[in-house]
Amino acid sequence: MFKSLGTGLLLAVFLIFFEPIMVSAQISAPHIVVGDVEYHYTLSGLSTSDTNTLIVGDSTFLLLSDSASMNIPLTLNAPTSIVLETPTVSESIEVNPIPLWWSFLPPLLSIFLALIIREVITSLFLGIFLGAFIIQAYTHNIFSGLLLGFMSTIDTYLLGAMNDTGHLSIIVFSLLIGAMVSVISKNGGMLGVVNHISKNANSPKSGQMATWFLGIAIFFDDYANTLIVGNTMRPITDKLKISREKLAYLVDSTAAPIAAIGFVTTWIGAELGYIQNGIEKIEGLDEGVYSTFIQSLAYSYYPILALIFMLMLILKNRDFGPMHRAELAARNSTNLKYIYEGDEELDEFKAEETIKIKAYNAIIPICVVIFGTLGGLIYTGWDPDLSLIHI
Repeated sequence: MFKSLGTGLLLAVFLIFFEPIMVSAQISAPHIVVGDVEYHYTLSGLSTSDTNTLIVGDSTFLLLSDSASMNIPLTLNAPTSIVLETPTVSESIEVNPIPLWWSFLPPLLSIFLALIIREVITSLFLGIFLGAFIIQAYTHNIFSGLLLGFMSTIDTYLLGAMNDTGHLSIIVFSLLIGAMVSVISKNGGMLGVVNHISKNANSPKSGQMATWFLGIAIFFDDYANTLIVGNTMRPITDKLKISREKLAYLVDSTAAPIAAIGFVTTWIGAELGYIQNGIEKIEGLDEGVYSTFIQSLAYSYYPILALIFMLMLILKNRDFGPMHRAELAARNSTNLKYIYEGDEELDEFKAEETIKIKAYNAIIPICVVIFGTLGGLIYTGWDPDLSLIHI
């Protein structure tokens, strides 16, 4: 009798302490959701032997699952109550989506401020703050949103973004490429490449071709490309009676496009980060990040077509609209006079006065970076089992 009583007490104690863990239902949802955007909600504590019920607003769904958890995609555009009922317990949460059009305000503010104050870091910071303020003000109130929005901008979004291996690798990669740009600028290699290509410019057509080739040669950074090619070729294009408008178009149509599709550029770090975020959200995709980037180059229509279209305009000697009028004015002018800003920004790319200007000072470091990167990718991604050829 006492043995049966002891067994019953142990069973009761076991059920009291462990039953909530065994049968508890839970809905894991994003902290903040945007209306009309699909999010995945994780349902856990499901019964595998009976029917579970999910109630989303006025809609009811019966769930049969062979595991204790599952992901449900939901798109909400209004405050909604979500209830999960299992045979033993139920769980509910309230979801209040932020209107979709509010998500456009932070990037619009950043772009607008960048154009007005011409300072990117401050513009991006204020854009992040506006986004954090919207989230906090929508979940609390406007006054709390100001304080909590500023605090979350620092301790959640900025520090959270920095506390990420992928983000830090992008920053380190960009810093290393920037360091290489500085080295080959100060050692005269950059100017050596420029002089080597531009010395053959003796007509408007060849001057434009030299500018185009320079835009392709300085592929690793669009900022350096714009400053160096634009400022270096400006005296040459003025002498050859090429309009400043055409020079600006040539520089703009080569700097960003070649940086976007180059194998080793300051753009690649950010692009790989975006690709990694996309891969993480696609189930079943186990392709490498850099491999995905290489395969996506075939679909980089704008950069490729921009480079080809500019080359066609040069070879065909064609211009249209205002560009045509600007070129005619430049060709027919005997004394080109332009008002432009100084070259203070170019000082950081000037070579040291005691350095001999040689193109190989740039070619060698660039080749080391390119082949070193490719070699590192092969070394870290090599799989002996996949490399064997079975007959």
